[in-house]
Amino acid sequence: MRFKKILCILLSALLLLAAFGACGRGETDPIDDEPFFTGRAVRTSLTAKISVPLGEHEFESFLNRGMIKVSRTDGDLTRYGVLNQEGGIVLEPIYAELSMEGDFFLTYGGEEEVYGVWNREGEVLYTSENSLSLSDVGGGAVFIRDGSYCYLYHEDGRDLLPGTSMDLNYSYCDSLVIASDGTGKSVCIFDVPTGSLVRRFRGSDTLTYGVQYVGGRDVLVWENAIVESTDDYTFVLKREDRNEYVRQTVTVYTIGTDRKRVLTPKNPIVSVTDRYTIGVGQESRENYSLREGYYAVRYYRLDGNVADGSLLAYVGDRSLREVAALPEGVSPLDVSVIGGKILMRTATGGICLLNEDLEVLVKIEDAQYQNVVFSGQVVTASKVLENTRYRGVFDVQGNAVVPFEYNYISEFFGGKAFALKGNQAYIVDKTGEITPIVTIEEGDIPFRWEGFYEQTEGGKVGLISFDGTQLLPARYLSIKATQRFGIEVFVALRTETGTEVYRLF
Repeated sequence: MRFKKILCILLSALLLLAAFGACGRGETDPIDDEPFFTGRAVRTSLTAKISVPLGEHEFESFLNRGMIKVSRTDGDLTRYGVLNQEGGIVLEPIYAELSMEGDFFLTYGGEEEVYGVWNREGEVLYTSENSLSLSDVGGGAVFIRDGSYCYLYHEDGRDLLPGTSMDLNYSYCDSLVIASDGTGKSVCIFDVPTGSLVRRFRGSDTLTYGVQYVGGRDVLVWENAIVESTDDYTFVLKREDRNEYVRQTVTVYTIGTDRKRVLTPKNPIVSVTDRYTIGVGQESRENYSLREGYYAVRYYRLDGNVADGSLLAYVGDRSLREVAALPEGVSPLDVSVIGGKILMRTATGGICLLNEDLEVLVKIEDAQYQNVVFSGQVVTASKVLENTRYRGVFDVQGNAVVPFEYNYISEFFGGKAFALKGNQAYIVDKTGEITPIVTIEEGDIPFRWEGFYEQTEGGKVGLISFDGTQLLPARYLSIKATQRFGIEVFVALRTETGTEVYRLF
């Protein structure tokens, strides 16, 4: 009996802890032996297709989340609507204007000839006679600018901050809204259940704030005050024309209580970021590489107590404790994680591959690389040679398996990619083997192709997978649009009578 009672108490405690988690994250720090980053699987070859029925609608463009913008024309009047990736109607084609921002639609027209904001289910959230602009701020929330007023609405229709109209940058997480003016001079924290402003930090030209949600009801705030050299200061920041004496204070506030905790990081911090950082929308949150409970912390490198402006970075926990240092010059903000390997960029434009413990596997810094794409087995990049930009491919040991002499190389699918040199197109594999396939007309460089290439027969176009699978026969006039969503690639092709849309996977 006693054992059962203890077991019931333990289960009740676990349920209570689960109930108080915010944004799917509890109060505790992550387990130290977890990998710091999560990633996607290596992209496989495209081998199959599904037709997306458009009904009586005309294809216009691909939107976010696999949504499709369509139109219907009556005489000289064209109206727009939205279908989902199965061809179901989300918004009827009755709008004179239609666009999508993050997870939300913005329309003008319709039966009432007004501007409207809609969620992905096609439910209206807000209407106005004034022109609107939107921003997806994550957590199912959308920031709406209506003339000189600003609002924050949830996708379920709730006005999250009734009575406020502050022109700020927002981040939303379950029951908290963090808002900043972007300069660090004004930071506000709202409690959504009550709609009240629970903390406000007012700055000036000599006093700025940074803010970051760190789980539960906790918010991290770092304050930088420029003081006199005779005052108590944390570090000296060397500027081109002067020295700034900065006193930095770092505090964790527990919203809804009087609790606060002052932290003392080893070096002055510059930024703390994760998926709940201001400016990260919902889809980016879902695909964020850094795991829950870890933070990318950038800080000033110090010589004594003097900072020359150069930055270092580490992966930290919610108390800013360093759990893993990043190599010098590597940015935690530009990350690709595939197959247990992590690609980051260096401050000088180089390429750095690390393992899950953030140990450097290979560093390539012989040039400033651009258009860097990590496919899990290889790295595609471009660099300037003799005043011309060329693309090539490195393997994960840093060897150039495809030389830098191509005008274009796509991402790798199933270990193969499309490459173009002059007007000759090739299929290249991860070992560097090159197979000629087709000749491309001058100027038609296929930046849009992802996992397939065009096959032309009798003046008509079909689609062939990089591995040689025929996806669609050569019976189309041309490719109108392509877009990737998750593991699928959407493609729209022109026919003599209109447009056909397919999902390739």
